[in-house]
Amino acid sequence: MSEKENKTNWSAFGLVAMVSGYIAVPLLLFLALGYFVGKSTGHPKLSLVLSLVPAFIISNFLLFRKAFKIGSDLNEKDKGKASEPKQ
Repeated sequence: MSEKENKTNWSAFGLVAMVSGYIAVPLLLFLALGYFVGKSTGHPKLSLVLSLVPAFIISNFLLFRKAFKIGSDLNEKDKGKASEPKQ
């Protein structure tokens, strides 16, 4: 395996870890918050379900922001390659 392939593989693993974190962390935080709020108010099921809404919104915001950043980085990279003289 060449060094370039190895770097690409680690970049892919890093992206998978980041996306997993963007989904799991808000979900776990808001579910824990919903659990404790539900325990104190006496409506545990409702609190857990309602805690999914902000977790979903935050996860999607983080994922879309990262996707747009990666897209713009790739676009700039392509523009840089297009401006280089061909040999």
